[in-house]
Amino acid sequence: MSEPKILFVDDDSKILSAIDRHLSDDFDLYTADGPSAGLRMVDEDGPFAVVISDMRMPGMTGVEMLKIIRQKSPDTVRVMLTGYADLNSTIEAVNEGNIFRFLSKPCSMETMAATVSDGIRQYQLVTAERELLECTLKGSVKVLFDVLGIVNPIAFGRASRVKRIAMALAASLGAGNLWEIEIAAMMSALGCITLSESTLRKIMNGQELDALERVAFDQHPAIGKSLLGNIPRLSDVARIVGYQEKCFDGTGAPAEGIRGTDIPLGARILKVCLDFDSHEARTKNKVEALDLLKEDAHKYDPDVLNAFEAAFKQLFSASLMKLNVCQLRTGMVVSEDILNKSGGLLVGRGQEITRSMIGILSKMASNNNVKEPIYVFTTA
Repeated sequence: MSEPKILFVDDDSKILSAIDRHLSDDFDLYTADGPSAGLRMVDEDGPFAVVISDMRMPGMTGVEMLKIIRQKSPDTVRVMLTGYADLNSTIEAVNEGNIFRFLSKPCSMETMAATVSDGIRQYQLVTAERELLECTLKGSVKVLFDVLGIVNPIAFGRASRVKRIAMALAASLGAGNLWEIEIAAMMSALGCITLSESTLRKIMNGQELDALERVAFDQHPAIGKSLLGNIPRLSDVARIVGYQEKCFDGTGAPAEGIRGTDIPLGARILKVCLDFDSHEARTKNKVEALDLLKEDAHKYDPDVLNAFEAAFKQLFSASLMKLNVCQLRTGMVVSEDILNKSGGLLVGRGQEITRSMIGILSKMASNNNVKEPIYVFTTA
């Protein structure tokens, strides 16, 4: 594990020199001579375990800078150094910057070092808890996803296709909490468990729905949101799922008046991915599907749509392979539906091959009940 990084921001070069002289031997220390330089370091050299900032600096106060850092790097522990007994500024710092500790000028190097050490421990506690939570939740959701993929391969084949694209877009857009977007993509079809197989087949083939089918389909994001909302720590994921069919211009489901960037970024990403999947199912052509997205550009966040277009070639550059069940490997993606000998759907196109899936298919193949060869692709 790399040594935690510490950033000290002050416009006084003498203070920076003193800090560097006394603390650089004990900590991986970075210094910045003002807010602009500090924010640039957060972007280029972060994440930082602890950021210590002077309160009063030209161009931007320490409170304003730490508020921005809180948005960029929520886990970073923030410490304020001030020589002013300003109650209003202190209250503002607590409310806006979520300050871990205040230090008064002049501050001894012993106190400074102790504060940095305490901040590092706090950072390690927070990040360890978050990583444990993410791993536990993702593992549980992955098991659920695999089971639902077997029970309902039509709906969850689509979710698997969408997840791969959504994660690439989220990463290119610099989205925070990628694990939440990943889970939301995996569970985007959760509400579809209430839909009939005939309705699902229409959706997956890009066919028009009748009035009753459309009403049922429009309700599926709310159903998924409600189910996920019962799971602790998944409230943000549930919100993403609930707004996955909401358009950037405010149209779409749900009918409430949210629009633009008030829609969660994860939901804006899913909207592009889901509509692309529907267009491709209807046209059987990825380029035509992209053109249809661009024709309805008002429905989508322009940043997300631009990121999708920029990544288009890389996303769909793949090597097609024709294999038997015994040759399947985890991570491959199903190119065409995997069927049993009676024509029943076992695994939908677009699903990623998992260890449990290989186990089930192997048992069925041993009973001569899987149509082979199987068509898969691996991304380049």
